[in-house]
Amino acid sequence: MSPLRPLACMALSVSFLTAGELYISPAGNDANPGTLAAPWKTFSKAAASISAGDTLFMRSGTYAERLILSGKSGTAEAPIVICAYAEETAVIDGDTLTVPGGGRQGLVVLENCSHIRLEGLEIRNFTTEDKSRIPVGIQIEGSGSGITVKGCKVHRIWQNSTNGNANGFGVSVYGTSTTAIDLLVLEENEVCDLRTGQSESVVINGNVTNFTVAKNHVHHCNNIGIDFIGYEGSAPGEVDRARNGVCRENLVHDIDSRFNPGYGGDFTKGGGDGSAAGIYVDGGTEILISRNRVHGCNFGIELASEHANGFTENITMTDNLLHHNLGPGIIMGGYDAKRGKTRNCTVSHNTLFRNDTLHSYGGQIALQFYLEGNAFTNNIIWADAKTKQMIVHYVEGGKTAQRAFPAGNVFASNLYFCEDGEDDIEFGLNPDGTGKDKGNRSYNGLAAWRKAVGGEVESVFADPGLRVPVPEKDSPDEDFRRRPGSEGDFGWRFPS
Repeated sequence: MSPLRPLACMALSVSFLTAGELYISPAGNDANPGTLAAPWKTFSKAAASISAGDTLFMRSGTYAERLILSGKSGTAEAPIVICAYAEETAVIDGDTLTVPGGGRQGLVVLENCSHIRLEGLEIRNFTTEDKSRIPVGIQIEGSGSGITVKGCKVHRIWQNSTNGNANGFGVSVYGTSTTAIDLLVLEENEVCDLRTGQSESVVINGNVTNFTVAKNHVHHCNNIGIDFIGYEGSAPGEVDRARNGVCRENLVHDIDSRFNPGYGGDFTKGGGDGSAAGIYVDGGTEILISRNRVHGCNFGIELASEHANGFTENITMTDNLLHHNLGPGIIMGGYDAKRGKTRNCTVSHNTLFRNDTLHSYGGQIALQFYLEGNAFTNNIIWADAKTKQMIVHYVEGGKTAQRAFPAGNVFASNLYFCEDGEDDIEFGLNPDGTGKDKGNRSYNGLAAWRKAVGGEVESVFADPGLRVPVPEKDSPDEDFRRRPGSEGDFGWRFPS
């Protein structure tokens, strides 16, 4: 997956040019009229001059200036468009800039804006070693409607402090008002080579509704890939949750917090705690996670709430391909007894293939504390050849009732496979919550697991019949699909 070329930006935007075509160039002059022949030079001049229906074309070159729009809006029929001109390459580069203090600070900032489109831009090199400063590639903040970021590349946004509490972001979307950030679209962007400390590569946080995060390529970052967050106090009261959104057809890989000082690691040598998911819902609700491919991350997809009184709920995770991740392909529930619940989530038609490559014995699916009313159906779960583990619920700490395997979760119509045979596959749980790890029980074979959980109706142990018998980490999507005529409705249904 690669970012949209600037020429496509121009073609997409032409229908909106109802007011004016304006131009900016590193070789321009702010005394000019902002035409193709006589462009402006600075973003400050352009930001003060553009209005609804205008398209600001950025000529080729490097712009060593922050692009800040505050309270600037187009309309649904006449948005403000900022994009590279024709096939030229426009780069917003922060290499010579100092990250300001005072909270999140973007190289590109859209604050309380509506109907703005950013297309085909490269945004890079915003770095700091100051633990108190927070560099961001693209920062969308406050409230607003109809913002689109498409075909942009964000890279080398580095929080270089080794302090464990330092932060940075590739793309941050924070709805901080009682009025939501609504109808946001992040599409076909590439976000990579980030150092973000305790924060995320791409985040949707607070009062953000009706969003679409689609066809992005997020890779080689040292903390969470794409995150949907609630309960952090970003917005007032009950609206403080990312909700009613879609996360689809994204490619996320090589997300690894072992190289993050915030997790006890070294930027180059690693050695830290590996706990970063490719895609994470932390307190979000009513989100569809569909047709994403996640590999080479500490975890594939995680559904949890880090806040004791919070919920990740009503999430539909379907038709995703999760393979060759360093730990579990799916992880759900709180990592200790002080977290919130994961409830009423549907996990269906996903393909999990040989995750847990580091042999942490976390299974293909790891279930933790506080799971309620979730359904696991029609998934293909292919175990790692060494661990042979499928689903595990081994929890430690907390009270007896908290450690016990949660009732009310449904397992049915799944396909399990491991080359060594059905009797060798392992499931695990703590059925009655006996003290610490003393109550953990392992179950070999599908029949034993079926009896233990009282479910798995119509589940089978069988070779799923993939088009390539044993796909590799870098195999194309096609290799992970089932051969025509394969029996049963299992695994991802990715469009051909």
